[in-house]
Amino acid sequence: MRFVKIVEPDDGDTFEIRIKNTLNSFLKENKGKHIVKLEIFVNSAHIEAFNDEKDCIQQAIKTTFKNKIPASSIFYVPICNGSEFTILYQMYDDNLEIEYKTLLAHPYVIVKNKTGIELFSGGICFNEDSLLFSAQRCFDLAEQILMAEDMHFGHIYRQWNYIPSAKQTTQRTLLDKDGLSVFDEIQDFYYEETLFTSGKPISNNIHHVHDTLLINFIAFAADENKSKAEPKQDISWLNNHTDLKVKRPIDGATELWFSTKPTLAIAASDNNTQQLQKQDIEKQTIQHLKSIVELTKASQSQLNTEAALSFLKVSVSQGQDYKKVEELIKGSLPQIQTLFVNCIPNNPTLLVEIEGLIS
Repeated sequence: MRFVKIVEPDDGDTFEIRIKNTLNSFLKENKGKHIVKLEIFVNSAHIEAFNDEKDCIQQAIKTTFKNKIPASSIFYVPICNGSEFTILYQMYDDNLEIEYKTLLAHPYVIVKNKTGIELFSGGICFNEDSLLFSAQRCFDLAEQILMAEDMHFGHIYRQWNYIPSAKQTTQRTLLDKDGLSVFDEIQDFYYEETLFTSGKPISNNIHHVHDTLLINFIAFAADENKSKAEPKQDISWLNNHTDLKVKRPIDGATELWFSTKPTLAIAASDNNTQQLQKQDIEKQTIQHLKSIVELTKASQSQLNTEAALSFLKVSVSQGQDYKKVEELIKGSLPQIQTLFVNCIPNNPTLLVEIEGLIS
């Protein structure tokens, strides 16, 4: 069974000590479990500080996990509650076959279960002279990792893209394109339609204030011999939840990954921008919550399980909206562990984006 945990910093006199203490404490508390993925959100004061802190975190991960390094991503992202850093873990407690691997110095993790294999990539990141070249290098490495496990891009079911602004190069001027357009152009080259027999992955595109492009994904490839022996479940009911992007990557499993869609447009004018924006953030949050609760209830009845929300990650476009969004979410789902970050989605109509897992 997969677990997701959100952890705040432990005490310590320096950043280095606090990150080491936090990693070691979590490892001790979850002895016997397999930690397969780390997402570390760092609330740095400025980019120069983040670069130093990132190096410190990478060294602490190596020291703590030794020859079992999880797939790891480190983000320069403002955390709404002011925390210095927050760590989001994924781990398994089952007696599964887990392999911790490295390709071209990039750690990734393979989890084998009764129906196939799951691949956790961690953050693949590059900062070349242009976003175009950075994207090419990211997808080249992603493809090599997938191919090493007899997989391809069509097996990716969950993806996060932290996209910086486009840069100008001597070969080509990219200033007339925003970062997302350049990224999409390169991604489309690699993502051949014929590969995605089960649909495209749930993908979140976030504007990255750091110059580095980072892509982070999870993929699953079913064992065809085992999957043929299992009766296929009807999951067409997922199409009823049109306000959400939903994936059940593993046949027979009760896990559902989801992310909200940009369904409500911003209505604003020079005279009442603040009032309308306040109304929109409330409307978007309430609509998203309603859709998530409906999906959770439907999964329990359709899959005949007691599946519940495992966690939520909430990205608020405007920092000043955090308290209102937190109030609405905690009021509706008080028991659910939730991470609030101040990220800017690459969609101007999306004031709040909510993603999570039902398991």
